[in-house]
This record gives sequence, structure tokens and C-alpha cells, in this order.
Amino acid sequence: MAKLASERRAVFDEEVFVSKLDMNKIQQMPSAIFRLSWSHYQILMRIENESERNFYEIESERQQWSVEQLKRQYHSSLYERKLQEWIEEFEDSKND
Repeated sequence: MAKLASERRAVFDEEVFVSKLDMNKIQQMPSAIFRLSWSHYQILMRIENESERNFYEIESERQQWSVEQLKRQYHSSLYERKLQEWIEEFEDSKND
């Protein structure tokens, strides 16, 4: 029984150690993971459609949008307009 408890403790200690290592890695390279400000992510988290959310995240970084620009683009339905544009281009290419 003591051996089993000791083994469980060793596994727990190893998991805690690994998770601390992972957290240290994350803390050392936040710019590699989070390329936008927290305010950007607060807006993005409210977008339910994953494809749409990814689009706005990529475009925010690529175009270096401020938080206000992101809000404006989202509320002007940029994603839907671009999606319609891509669909029309695809249909045109099929007809050629």
C-alpha cells in the first residue's frame, strides 16, 4: 500500500514538474503564441464561428489592426463580404 502511494506521488510530482516546465516555456515566449493584445482576443472570443474568428485573428495581425479597427471590420461584416467574394471567384474559375 505504501509503495502504491509512493508511486502515485511520484507520478503526480512528475506531472506537476512537466506542467511547470510548460508554463515556463509559455511565459518565456508569449509573443510566439499570442501575437495580438489581450483586448483583441477579448473581441475575438465573442465570435462563435471558428472560421470567422480565425479570419479576423489572421487579418488583425497581418494588417496590424488596432482594437478599434478590428471592431469596425467585424461590425461591417468584412468576413461575410470576403467569403462571398471568394465564392464568386471560385464559381467564375469553374466556368472558365
